[in-house]
This record gives sequence, C-alpha cells and structure tokens, in this order.
Amino acid sequence: MARRAEIVELSDAAVIAIATAWVGVWDDLAPQYDQLVQDLVAQYPTGATPAQLDQAERVTQAMQTTRPRLDELAEYADQRIIQDIETIVAGAPPVVLDGLRSQLPAGQAAAAIRFGGVSDTALAAIVARTTSQIHTATAPLSADMEAAMKRNLTQGIIDGANPRTTARRIVRDTEGAFNGGLARASRITRTEQIDAHRLAHAATVAENTDLIAARVWMATPDARTCMSCVAMSGTEFPVDTVGPEDHPQGRCAFIDKLRPWSELGIDADEPPDIDTNLTGWFDGLTEDTQRQMLGPGRYELWQQGSIGWEDLSVRRENDDWRAAYYEAPLRDLSGR
Repeated sequence: MARRAEIVELSDAAVIAIATAWVGVWDDLAPQYDQLVQDLVAQYPTGATPAQLDQAERVTQAMQTTRPRLDELAEYADQRIIQDIETIVAGAPPVVLDGLRSQLPAGQAAAAIRFGGVSDTALAAIVARTTSQIHTATAPLSADMEAAMKRNLTQGIIDGANPRTTARRIVRDTEGAFNGGLARASRITRTEQIDAHRLAHAATVAENTDLIAARVWMATPDARTCMSCVAMSGTEFPVDTVGPEDHPQGRCAFIDKLRPWSELGIDADEPPDIDTNLTGWFDGLTEDTQRQMLGPGRYELWQQGSIGWEDLSVRRENDDWRAAYYEAPLRDLSGR
C-alpha cells in the first residue's frame, strides 16, 4: 500500500465518505431551515435589524439544533481522515526502497548495496504528529460552520427583498456556508494524508543518504496540474528536503535519485536519468490547453517572452501550516 495512486484512492474514499455524511446531515436540516426562512421573511418582509434577529427565538432554536449535528460531522471527519494514516505511513518505506532498487542493475553487480529501513518508533511518531495536526485542523470546523450559517441566514433577512426570491437565496447561501465545512474537510483529508506519506518517505531517505544524490520534483503531466507544479517538475533538491512543498491538495511527488553507479562501486554502463522536466511536454500541448493552464494573462506574457519557466512558481511561508510553492500571481508578473 501507499504507492501514489493508492494514496489517492484512500483519500478519494475518505472524501466520499465525509461528503456522504455532510449530505445526510443537510438533508435532515434543510426542511427546518426552509420553514424558518419562510417564517422570518413573512415576519420581516422589508428586512429586520440585527438586534431583532439576535432576539429571535426561532433563530436561537435553529442554531441550538444545528450545533450538535455540526459537532457530529466534525468528529466524523476527524476520525475518518485519521483512519488511513497508519496504513499510508507504514506503506511509504517499501515504496521508497523499491524505487531505489529499480535504479540498480540486475544481477550480481549491485548485490553489495544495502538499504537502511525506518524504525517502527519513527513511523509511530509520524502517525502521532499527523493525527495531532488533523485534530487541530478539524477542531474549529463546527464553530466556523455555525457562525457562517448564522451570518448568511441573518444577513439575508436584514437585507430584505422580494419574499419568495429572498427565501430561496437565503436557504441556498446557508447551505453554501454549511458546505464550506465540507470543502475544508476535503482539503484537510488530501493534504494531511499525502503529507504523512511524504514524512515517512523522507524518513526512509534519511536512512540512505549515503546512496542518494538528490530528490527530484515530479509533477503529473496533465491539464489539471497547476503551472507552479509544472514549472517545478524536474527541479533537484538536497537529500534532507521533506516534500515536495506543493500547495494544499497537491499531487506532486519526489523521485529519489541514486548516486552514480561508479560512486557505489558498480562497474557497469549506467542508463540516463529519467527526465521529469515538463517543458517539452508543455510545448507539445495545443495552444488552447496552454492558454487554459496558464490563464490568458500569463499566456500572453509567456508568448511575448516577458516571463520564463522560472517565473511561474513562488514559495510562500505559512506559520499555520508549512511553506509551499504556488502559481505566481498575474499582478506580480505583469510589470516584467
């Protein structure tokens, strides 16, 4: 387990399970909010003041009914995300070692090469650290959803408008605020599960630094990949780098580049390195696909030669998470 495609499958399954729970809870809450909004719109056809709504017993009751369900969702998301972490972490070392062995010649030429493993204690520490981070990330979900739902609900009533149109819009906006929690839970799932794999991957590399020359960024060559990741693909990093530091929900991976065979005492003709640079791949895409991936503004600058490959990705620090590379904003590129 824990090859890249298998991690994606685990994350997808977790996201689907969490989304199913979200849909079920909204299906339970929706009739209550439909009736509540209709009653409030009828009571305040031209709008209400914040003070009136703060004192509205129906709004208070709705929030009191809603909060336990939101707590239930946040707890479920927390546990469902954590469920696969141990499997993902435990599966990383064999994948790393398989990748390194695949770069060696077959037969006796590489028989003397010995790879180091990661202790169970080290892997358990990664699981514990990731679990703690997931707890921290999911803890505010229910309170934030409740606040957003109440804000959308009351603001719609305060604004006032055509009663029927207002009621539909308020319920839709309230559902949107509710589903904002789902979007956050999905992002936490994909980001934390993949980062847990990366930590275990890096721990395995740390046990084999005498055999590894560099860590190479590899992005997925398809139109879904952001231009930051496309630009970073093929970039080499020091052996002690944890990552790659792509954006939340990123799909990139590191390939660990073995030292030259001659340095490992292997007397054989060595094949060329795998090329993970995507400039050639991107150049071969249709103009429409290039424009779609870059965006119209970046595409024009790129066509004019005003920006190059190295301008498309910027690294940003984030004290609440970690540093990550993102697409360079068009406003930062336009003055070049």
